This record gives sequence, C-alpha cells and structure tokens, in this order.
Amino acid sequence: MAAYKDGKKWRCTFYYTINGEKKKKNKRGFSTKKEALEWEREFLLKSTGDEEMLFSSLVEVYFEDVKLRYKLTTLSIREATVNKWILPFFKDMKLSEINLPVVRKWQSFMLKQDLKSTTKNAINLNLKTILDFGKKYLNLINLPILDSNIAKITEKREKAIITEDQLEILLEAETNILYKHIMITLFWTGLRIGELISLKFDDIDFEKRKLRINKSTFRLKRKNFVGSTKTLTSNRIIDINDIVIESLLDIKDKTYDLTGNIFPVNPRSFFYHIRTLGKRCGIENIGLHTFRHSHASYLFSKGVNILLISKRLGHTNIATTLNSYTHIMQEMEWQLLDVLNKK
Repeated sequence: MAAYKDGKKWRCTFYYTINGEKKKKNKRGFSTKKEALEWEREFLLKSTGDEEMLFSSLVEVYFEDVKLRYKLTTLSIREATVNKWILPFFKDMKLSEINLPVVRKWQSFMLKQDLKSTTKNAINLNLKTILDFGKKYLNLINLPILDSNIAKITEKREKAIITEDQLEILLEAETNILYKHIMITLFWTGLRIGELISLKFDDIDFEKRKLRINKSTFRLKRKNFVGSTKTLTSNRIIDINDIVIESLLDIKDKTYDLTGNIFPVNPRSFFYHIRTLGKRCGIENIGLHTFRHSHASYLFSKGVNILLISKRLGHTNIATTLNSYTHIMQEMEWQLLDVLNKK
C-alpha cells in the first residue's frame, strides 16, 4: 500500500487482480495520507470480497451490479430505501461484525417506525437481498440468512374504487377540461398513470378503436423520463369504447401540436387535485390507481372473464390480478357457492 503527496492533496497508486488480470488503480484528491490509504484498503477488500470490508462497500458493489438489470425507477427507489433505512445503521460496520443479533436489533428499530407492515417487510427484504448477493456472488458465506418478513400483516386493505355514478359526480364538479378527460380515460381503460401521460395520438387507432400501450413516463428528481412499461406483459393493445373515443377526439380538436403527449400533466399535481375534488364530492381516499382499480371492478361486475381483465390491465399473470382485488376473489367464491347450491 502506498500513498504519495500530490500538490496539496494526497493520492494512492496500487495494483490489484480481477478475473486473473492485473490492473493499476490511481485515485487522487485525498486530504490526508491516512484517507488515501484507507480508501486503497477498502477498494482492495471490495475487489476480493473480503469479510473485513465495510457494509457500505458491499452496498456499492451490489448497486454497481444491479444498475444494468433494474429499471431506473426501481433502482432509484431501492437506493433511496437503503440510504434512508439501512445504511445509517450498518454502513460503518465490517461485514464480519454483522450477525443475526445485530440484524435483530435493527429489525426491532424498524418495527417501532410509523410505517405500514408491508413497507417494513419491503425494507427488510432490501437488506436480505444485499446480504444474499454478498453470499452468492462474493462468497461471503458467514453473512446471516434473513427471513423475508419482519412485520405481521394482520389486515390487507382493499383497493379504493369508485362507481360509474361516482365518476359522473366527479366529472360534474371538475372545472379543468383536461382533468375531466384524464379521469374519463383512466376509468374506461384501466391505464396506469405513467402509461396515460406517455400516450401520443400515434398510439390511437380511432378507426379500429384500439389503444397501444408500449411506454411509461416516470418522474425522478423533478424530471420526467419516458421508459419501458412496468413489465413485458404491460406492452399491449386494448379496445376502447365510444366514451374514450369521443374524449380523445375532443382533445385532438383542441390541440395544435399533435406530436406531443396527449396528457401533459404532473402526476403529483393531479393526485392532490383529485384527492381534494373527491373530498369535496364526499368520495374519500381517491388516488392515482383508483380509476384503474375501478375499471377492473366495473368489468368484473359486468361478467367479464378475470383472465381477460388481467390481460387488459397488463398484469404478468392472473394471480397478480386476484391478489390486487380481494373483493373480486370473494365475489368469485360467492358465485361458486351459488353454482354448487343450484339444483
């Protein structure tokens, strides 16, 4: 290990081996010789997967590996979660110091936080994933094995939905024409909000009454980015009814630039707007997904096959649909009993 004076700063220069190939590493800009040597030592520990390296280094290696495998939105959410809830507790610990009692202490801290049980379990799963990555890919076999969940989910909250009549109440009370068209389109198509605000008129076949969904807009650090849909099955073409056709044609007639997005809105602003609108109309807990959930419930109430509903929503499989809409599952069970009880 060697550190050298580099003007008013310090630098370290050393060799290391990765995949059997010897490489040279240079790093400048350290305030002291000690900082330069500590950085060199930690780099070498990371490159060899040594259990004496810091947990924060394992996190760096993990995110460096997964950044090409995850969508930018997923990666951003995971990084934010780890930085807020996991790193403050573990970052200065050596991996050799992390055992089940230490993890248990962190889990006890998490259980005291004012968060949903599902959120606590999701944060715990992030830690489990990082530790599992170290065991599997860096051969850090002494890292503890965690259970996926730490908080017991005693009650699954049903999705908020609105009826066709409640939609009309909202539309009557709404004064913003664009927001009216958004609510109409969301309710009658079941699109995710990111899919909706990515739509262009090129995605609409007015003659065949078809709508193509092949992209999604997400917001990151106050900027909008257009990327792929949530999953491969989210790429789909769906049928649209006369209500949606008329709504889209009305927008088209009033739009000068037909190459831009049909619905150029900020999802957060729209959310707060409809939440306030809902309260004013006596309809509580309206969210960005309320119209999507309502669409699924409407279709099921009209006797549409659950498999077709799942495909229309772009779910990966039917289990996702059933897990998302427990009331649909209950109604299916009631229908089953009706069939069995008929003579």
